[in-house]
Amino acid sequence: MPWRRTRQRKAVLSALHDCAYFTSARELHEALEADGIPIGLTTVYRALHALDRCGQVDVVREKSPGSAVGRYAAYSAAAQRTVLPSLRSP
Repeated sequence: MPWRRTRQRKAVLSALHDCAYFTSARELHEALEADGIPIGLTTVYRALHALDRCGQVDVVREKSPGSAVGRYAAYSAAAQRTVLPSLRSP
């Protein structure tokens, strides 16, 4: 599915490519703000959701009591090979 290449989505995807690990939307927002990119936390969540829908990011959902936290990384087949096996049930 094609996605609109907005300035915010490009910034989010670029920041994810710079991360060597899965990161939360809040951590990503803080990194973007620290780099001087003015972007709202809600915009980061929306960008990540759009990027997830079109297969541009990998998502790992962590479930904790009372909440579900998503962790994101730029899509790569290598990341899937190393992350997904560890998520399988024994």
